[in-house]
Amino acid sequence: MKKNCSLIIGSTGFIGSSLLKIIDTEKEIFTISRSHLDRSNHFQIDIYNLKVFKEILFRLSDEYEKLDIYFLAGESSVDSSVSKPVSSFSESVIPFLTLLESMKNKSSTIVYSSTGAIYDSREETCFNENSALYPPSPYAASKHACEGIAMSYHETYDLDVRIARIFSVFGPKMNRFFIYDFIEKISKDERSIQLFGTGKQVRDYLHVDDVCRGLLTIMENGTAGEVYNLSSGKPTSLTKLSDRIMEILEIGDVEISWDATQTIGTRDRWYGNNSKIKEIGFKRKENFDDQLQSTVREIYSKFN
Repeated sequence: MKKNCSLIIGSTGFIGSSLLKIIDTEKEIFTISRSHLDRSNHFQIDIYNLKVFKEILFRLSDEYEKLDIYFLAGESSVDSSVSKPVSSFSESVIPFLTLLESMKNKSSTIVYSSTGAIYDSREETCFNENSALYPPSPYAASKHACEGIAMSYHETYDLDVRIARIFSVFGPKMNRFFIYDFIEKISKDERSIQLFGTGKQVRDYLHVDDVCRGLLTIMENGTAGEVYNLSSGKPTSLTKLSDRIMEILEIGDVEISWDATQTIGTRDRWYGNNSKIKEIGFKRKENFDDQLQSTVREIYSKFN
């Protein structure tokens, strides 16, 4: 039997594809996603096909002494979860439960990618891992449910599961969310732009490469049954962020208005306290503005 391997579930997504580039190649790496990936050791499947999913998990468990598993799959869109809550919930929760059940009597460490959106941000704005939870959307509720299931399997079956509560992620390969959408709009040379929200939103941005380093830190140095905020620890105003993006691109004379009617499933202000993950060795590679500049310029180049 071979010693250890890594398994990235959701390997062609924004975070998964970035993690694949920096993960330790001394271990054999397997990947799972719905999309094709031009590499050996890739399984192109829908993990909602539970029979095939379990067969892959059992096969790897038979071949390797231990599996290090990153679960990055499931619903990633608040809007989609709001429009189709039942399918969103089942497609996120059932495959993760299947993973836990399959690993119950196996040697593994599982890092589950949750979200900072599950905190109760109706009145509070900054959250540590012990802060109250109150999911604002079916998307966040599915993450909350998976966290609960993970902790129950840790408590009952001594399964090594660790939770990464990821806040707002950005990077040059992103293809949606605020930074990307704003750049796409200003690339059209319009003098008036409408953005979703109140204009008072505050988020916690962390570059995707730092997110991946955080996931690796949790895998390597974290503790079973623990939750870690994977965040910058600093609030970023979306109004100031949009102004900075225009400065980077040297674009002026654009009137920005905000539409607060399009914010169902989200709340205005939330960011994370990242003291706990820093205690186990997490550090950001670069400062936020340098990462923002490179991200903005690369995304803008796609439209011009």
